[in-house]
Amino acid sequence: MGLIYNPTDLWPTAVLRRVPRGWTGEKQFHDMLLTRGLMVFHNTPERGEHLATLEEALAGINATQWLIPPELQEAAYARLIHAVQHPRPYDAAANNCQDTVNRIVYGVSQSRTRQAVIVVLGLSALAFWATRG
Repeated sequence: MGLIYNPTDLWPTAVLRRVPRGWTGEKQFHDMLLTRGLMVFHNTPERGEHLATLEEALAGINATQWLIPPELQEAAYARLIHAVQHPRPYDAAANNCQDTVNRIVYGVSQSRTRQAVIVVLGLSALAFWATRG
């Protein structure tokens, strides 16, 4: 059973980025939305897009935070309500945690991690092709 919440508690206030623990722990950044009711909406490989408590989402890992500009919050709220009602499954290539946050805050699904991987793969292919020619 999911979390019980008051829809007004879902007003998005900030983006949280869980930072890597270092060599012994989790090594990937993880982006998520913090709501007025101190709930988190995020996207994980295990559960896809879902609401979680702040404690569950952070799991003792430090996070940085930046506030969502007030002029974006109303539209982000509408997109967040829709996402909570119609959660999408996690897909590393098409719907990862960065896609989810950017889709809700800015209305555009975008992942810097995926963009970086595409650039690296493209440059690697170009270098491979250049050394074979």
